Amino acid sequence: MNDNRIKLRKKVFFAGLFLYCVPTILQTTLLVETSYWNDLFVYLRYLAFYFGLILIVDEHVTWNKRKRFPLELVNVRKSVWCLAILAVTGISALISGDRSFLACVVFTMAAENIDLDQIVKTIFFMISTVLLIITGLSGYGTIEDMMFKRQDVLTRHALGFDYPSTVMSYLFFAVVLYCWITEMKLTLIEVITIELLNLILFKLTDSRFGFLLIAVLVAGVYLWGLVQKNFIVEDIFKNRRVRFITDYAGVLLSVVTLIMCIIYPTGLGKLFDRFLSKRIQYMVAGFRNYGVHLFGKHIDWIGFGGSDNTDSLLKSYNFVDNSYAKILLDQGLLIFILVLVILIIMNKIIRKQYHDGRIVLVLFVLLYSFVEPRLLHIYVNPFLFAAAPFIRGTFLEEKDGKFTEWYKMINKE
Repeated sequence: MNDNRIKLRKKVFFAGLFLYCVPTILQTTLLVETSYWNDLFVYLRYLAFYFGLILIVDEHVTWNKRKRFPLELVNVRKSVWCLAILAVTGISALISGDRSFLACVVFTMAAENIDLDQIVKTIFFMISTVLLIITGLSGYGTIEDMMFKRQDVLTRHALGFDYPSTVMSYLFFAVVLYCWITEMKLTLIEVITIELLNLILFKLTDSRFGFLLIAVLVAGVYLWGLVQKNFIVEDIFKNRRVRFITDYAGVLLSVVTLIMCIIYPTGLGKLFDRFLSKRIQYMVAGFRNYGVHLFGKHIDWIGFGGSDNTDSLLKSYNFVDNSYAKILLDQGLLIFILVLVILIIMNKIIRKQYHDGRIVLVLFVLLYSFVEPRLLHIYVNPFLFAAAPFIRGTFLEEKDGKFTEWYKMINKE
């Protein structure tokens, strides 16, 4: 592939990524209260999918004038693999109505010759820009700052978004991506600035878990940057137990989710449920009411987002915040297993390719996904692109009769 074609593909990819991510983030703001804005965002997302599919076809199909039928597949096995994943993901998306994982698969397959660091920087810029603009417009009164109750008192600001925890969630991911960009090295001024912003948003939104996780993350990254000069970071992750925890963190958190549901009726389960603001209660109710299906199920989720009259929604509220449980309920068993495999490969690749400890940032994202349903949202979690070699079928490529170096790297320490 010549340089001009690579450059063109990159431009199309990032244009598509922008058209998907920015409208998706804006759909969590009160701009959607105006119908034409919401319709515009939907059309832009469809256009983004079109860009992604064009890139996939361009990679897999070539033009051969010498043959009677000039169109042919570049690598049949790789194309069949990608088609199979797209088919399973597409069926699940049609049934459930949730296209977040389909977007992840489409854009990951389209990300040929795209560096993960480039994607992280782009996503960070989009999140932080939208966050600044929407909160600023909310402050000026251009967009409504919806108020929510805490213990029957209106104290929680949504700052132009559909719910108070939404803005704190975007701040969390922006901080994670910024720490990635700085290679886990924050200055004292950066730490103070982020922690001050975190405190201000906590006072306005009263989003406790996000506030605590950001505070711990920033302090931990700062200390990590101070002490990592005294030891080789890579040696820490050579320990077998540490490797197991980092590589299989997604699976372990899924097991924890299952255990939480099992022990919910006990006193310990009720204690955990109070700490997690009834998240376990709604997970258990979700599994009981909707069950687990092979390709998922369409569920009309009812949450507090976008409505300040929370009292009227309490009886019908059924929203599941835990990403692992929601993926299983929404998109089904097949997608859930596929996601776990992707998380394992994602963690393995990041741990092995980035020797400065950035895998810790991914672990924070996986932990945060225990209380927020954003694990598969590429507009905040670009680390999923690290599993591109698996999703794109790179491991099926052969060189001189041997599997690619990527396959060797995944299977050997």
